[in-house]
Amino acid sequence: MITVFNRKEVLCTFSMKIQSDARNILAANNIDYIVNTNGNTMRNIGCGPIAIDHFGENPNLSCEYQIYVKKKDYDEAKALLR
Repeated sequence: MITVFNRKEVLCTFSMKIQSDARNILAANNIDYIVNTNGNTMRNIGCGPIAIDHFGENPNLSCEYQIYVKKKDYDEAKALLR
């Protein structure tokens, strides 16, 4: 189980494709991970009829993906994601 106390961030990206590829690589190598998302689009879902980005924002940068692994798996995960 990955907790706040035993995890380390291995990847931070705004790209859905990059985070998806990284998750596939980690899963294929049996490395446990969790994904945290930050961003206004994800928070707006379910808060109104339509999730609307603020005027002038780049919608490609509206969600940030942070992938965490166990500290003991960090070096292996980092090497695999290079």
